Amino acid sequence: MGLVIEGRPLIDITSSLKLVSSGNVKDSFSLLKNNNALRNISYKKYGVSVGKAVIEFAVFNTGCAFRYQLPPGSNHITAEQTSFVLNGSDRTWFFERTNSWKLKSYAGLWMQTRMDSLDKISPTGPVQGKPILVQLTNKQYLFITEAGLYNYSGMRLKAKANSLSVDFTEGSQGFNVNSRTASFTPWRVIGWAGDLNGLVNQLITFALNPAPDKALFDNTGYLKPGKSAWSWISRDERYLNPAFEKKIIDAAAILHYSYTLIDDGWEQQWENKWEILKDLVVYGEKKEIKVWVWKDSKFLRDTGYSNAFLDTLSRLGVAGIKIDFMNSEAKELIDFEIGFLRAAAKKKADG
Repeated sequence: MGLVIEGRPLIDITSSLKLVSSGNVKDSFSLLKNNNALRNISYKKYGVSVGKAVIEFAVFNTGCAFRYQLPPGSNHITAEQTSFVLNGSDRTWFFERTNSWKLKSYAGLWMQTRMDSLDKISPTGPVQGKPILVQLTNKQYLFITEAGLYNYSGMRLKAKANSLSVDFTEGSQGFNVNSRTASFTPWRVIGWAGDLNGLVNQLITFALNPAPDKALFDNTGYLKPGKSAWSWISRDERYLNPAFEKKIIDAAAILHYSYTLIDDGWEQQWENKWEILKDLVVYGEKKEIKVWVWKDSKFLRDTGYSNAFLDTLSRLGVAGIKIDFMNSEAKELIDFEIGFLRAAAKKKADG
């Protein structure tokens, strides 16, 4: 366990341990997939000092988690010493994509291997995305992931023999974290499930994420999960032809879907893009199908441009935006994603 800040370890492992805080936590939260029904979870929280450093622990019936308190001021994180030692013979599930997009998109085919082969099996190298899932010998499951990822780089896991160590996109260059905006690192989570149903419905990561900002998410009634048509996947030569997109909306209505997604190329292919988009939104309203649009994230890094773009979509009645190609979980991209989510929610909260 530990962090390296500007080349210096945060934790002196020769220091004695001291319990500095403890308490019981009872949490209630709702999940959109369950129609906002409240879910309850209880766990114990402990603060342990190791010299001048503090590690916070959360202990659940089905797992545990820990995070490091950051020193006051600006911190340049150059490495994290956290690692997890596992049984080399256990079956380990990971997602595979045999090119550089694997750790850009966090997408791939789920595959399994022995834990002691995880460092050698991927042609792109030993670094794996989260979560890592271990199928235990008694048919139960262990998973390793993170929670509360804000103002920090996303955790990757580097396999070596029978262990996994925390790895970051930035590598040895590291990244800056200011304790005024992030007093702790994200949680490192080790969860357990007795079967696949328990795995899918685990609540640890939900409990460890902070509650939504009430100023932005006091009313979440407009957040409605639903099935969407997606013309891009059809590879049809008529893709993005407005008449064809209306046929897609017709099909979505017949299938009782909620949305249609206008994907890559619409801004380039449509000379009068706003007029065409508005026409599709109006057509969709008649069929009770709402419209989403795609956008490459590189065009949304400028705050002024992204706000103007969101204003236009809102004025036209577009339901949502699919942003693409963040291409890693580097801290600057985590910051972008959270900032954009807040900006989109603010547009809705401001009416």
